[in-house]
Amino acid sequence: AKLTQPDLRENAKQSGVHQLVVIPYSHYCELACWSFDLADKQYALYGYAPVQHVLPVIALRSQEKLMVSSSSYVQRVRSQPVKVSSSSKEASDAKRARSTGVPVMAAPDGRILTDSWEIAKESGLRVVDPAFIETLDQELGPLVRHFAYNFILHPKNGNVFSGICTQDAGWLWRLLWALGVFSVVNAVMSYIFAPADHSAFDQSRARLVELFHAIGARLRARGGRYL
Repeated sequence: AKLTQPDLRENAKQSGVHQLVVIPYSHYCELACWSFDLADKQYALYGYAPVQHVLPVIALRSQEKLMVSSSSYVQRVRSQPVKVSSSSKEASDAKRARSTGVPVMAAPDGRILTDSWEIAKESGLRVVDPAFIETLDQELGPLVRHFAYNFILHPKNGNVFSGICTQDAGWLWRLLWALGVFSVVNAVMSYIFAPADHSAFDQSRARLVELFHAIGARLRARGGRYL
């Protein structure tokens, strides 16, 4: 991965500008981008489609040691919880997801920021209640993602998924996408988000409604516009 990708850590050091790797439409990545935008801090943005992002992320995360994500990563959707042993395929998948999660950022001083909240803190965003962060990261974020992908990955919406994954991409990626990358990515994403598992979708939707009611109550109690 290091031999095929730009050295973003060196780019950050030489330019004095933070280097941010994202999947552009990811809500975890949007938090990182929004925090820097809100603070009016400069950063260089590198956007990749799902799967296309793997090599750039590994190249950045494994400069000296493998730095894994603690929140901004994808886990397989299941209608029933599965007990994961350290030797199981699920454990292997989880480790792989944590090592290729986005966003990830290289700072000019050489640090690698491995999660959306860590990047938000770097921007100067004020401290957020850790318990609420856990709700957003571990419940709301994955549930919203599952809800959205249930529709994006529907066979009738292949053009929507293709549009998202090739937007602003170069001709080579568009060609590879048309020649078969779409089929591979679609299969991987369908394995992860299980759009055919209607029970899992119903559970996600019901829990989303509960969470939105709870977050709405929290917002009303604060008496302001923002959480």
